[in-house]
Amino acid sequence: GMPVDMDSVMTLASKYNLKVIEDCAQSHLAKYKGRYTGTIGHAGSFSFYPTKNLGAYGDAGAIVTNDDELALLCRQLANHGQLKRDIHLRPGRNSRLDTMQAAILSVKLNYLQHWTDQRILHAKLYRKLLEGRFQCPVIPNDYVHVYHLFIIQVERREKLRAHLKAQGIDTGLHYPLPVSSTDAFRNFNRLLLDSCIVNESYSGRILSLPIFPELTEEKIRYVCEVLTKF
Repeated sequence: GMPVDMDSVMTLASKYNLKVIEDCAQSHLAKYKGRYTGTIGHAGSFSFYPTKNLGAYGDAGAIVTNDDELALLCRQLANHGQLKRDIHLRPGRNSRLDTMQAAILSVKLNYLQHWTDQRILHAKLYRKLLEGRFQCPVIPNDYVHVYHLFIIQVERREKLRAHLKAQGIDTGLHYPLPVSSTDAFRNFNRLLLDSCIVNESYSGRILSLPIFPELTEEKIRYVCEVLTKF
């Protein structure tokens, strides 16, 4: 839910003539120095999977760009390579957003700002109650974090998870394996992947606490109380 340092990314991309695609799957309405995520790179990709901050009732997503040529290409690729029926200009796929999902998203979009404000409010309370005892997310100035997840870093994570579970509090691991440890990347440069010490370290310490717009102050205080007692 929090942007990366996009100035550095764009500077690097410009130096090597690279295109930047922002992964905004969990950052609806997040901001970097006053700009929304998805509007800084050459294109942005949003997920509307039901669990996202803005979710449909099934699989859905969108690409945003201010490049007309790229927008045309994306529309072709999403529709079997065609802009007009039966005129296929290139190989494509079937990635159209169906009308029912679009209708649901059009209604839910009206509530997105309120839901985002609630997530930020909940995160603020978590931070107030946990900072100094647990490592909470660090938010740089000029960043707006929309808290798709609220992740702390802890020691003895599995014992803590079991303790929370016994008290009726579910938690998540996002994600238990860093990308560099997955089979999908086994053919990449091992020297590069073996140097990912930071994310290897995080993967054993991160813990996602409950956060969603409808969460109550009472429940947040209960979670923090159980955490602190442990």
